[in-house]
This record gives sequence, structure tokens and C-alpha cells, in this order.
Amino acid sequence: MNEPTNDKKYEDKLFEILQKDEQFQLICTILCSLQRSNLYLAGGVVRNTVWNAIFGISSPPDFNDIDIVYIDNASVSVNIEKEIEQQLCKKSNAFNWSVKNQTRMAQKHGHSTYPNLEMALSHWIETATAIAVHPKLEKRDFIAPFGLIDLLSGVVKPSHPSLEIVMQNRIAEKNWKRLYPKLTYF
Repeated sequence: MNEPTNDKKYEDKLFEILQKDEQFQLICTILCSLQRSNLYLAGGVVRNTVWNAIFGISSPPDFNDIDIVYIDNASVSVNIEKEIEQQLCKKSNAFNWSVKNQTRMAQKHGHSTYPNLEMALSHWIETATAIAVHPKLEKRDFIAPFGLIDLLSGVVKPSHPSLEIVMQNRIAEKNWKRLYPKLTYF
């Protein structure tokens, strides 16, 4: 793992961006309405919101889905994830909700059970994507095993060297070079 920085200026910038974005605020409000304190927004919903802000893109971020992650070692049934997604769809069907228990995802990928979300996120492909934020933004609760510098600097690099090819495929699949031409790739 890269050495994460705990520099408060990066944390301040992250929450300044997220709190100013109306669409992100709406997503947080919807998620908070479920009153499940273990759910975090992660992946593209955080990454694209930040990239739009740092690159001055005024249109709302484009999300394939809204990634919501949590850890529950006691209940790893996909049915629970689907139930949460259905609850979210009842609140707003404007988004494609994708809820994943990271304990189940560890099993799916043949990994040992993740003891926490930080360990789960450390297995995600890019460092700038491996970030989760609690929807109660005033708590300033986030998890970033690789720190916030890459995300806030527009840097795309694999979380592990073995993921380089997978990352290159995702860059092409998600069309990042067209959507975010100022990104730096490593």
C-alpha cells in the first residue's frame, strides 16, 4: 500500500467539494434516510464528483452506478444487498444503486475476509477510486487506504502493480481520457 497522508488540507478539500455538489448532497440525503450507519458511498460517485470539481467541469458527474459499500460478516447474502437497493430505489429511482457487502465480495474474489472497509478498499483497482465517504458529511468520516492525494490531484494509478492491465482496460472502458483529459496516468 502507498503511504497515506493524513494531511488535513486534503481532507478539507475533499469535504469542501462534496458538500458543494448538489447531486452528491442529494445522494447522501437519500442514503441517510435509510438510517443504516454502516453504509458508505464509494468508488465513482466520490471520484467523479471530485474530478468534475478539480477540472472545472460544470455538468453533473456521470455515474454508471452509485457504489455503496459496507462490512457485515454475519450476513453475507446478496439478498440483503438487493433489499437495500430496493429501499433506495423507492426513495429515488433516478440512480442506479449498487450495494455490496465487502465481506461477500472478499469471498467472491477468493480473498480472506476483510476485517474492515479500509482493507476491502485496498483491493480496489485504482488508488483514486479506493475511497469511501460516510453520507453524513458533517461527520467527516472517510476511508482512503492510499490517501487522498491521487484523487485530489487527478492522478490515476493502480493500487497494486499486478492491476496495471486491469486498470488500463477500465480507463478505456470508462472513457476517462475523453471525459477527463487532464488526468495524469502512472
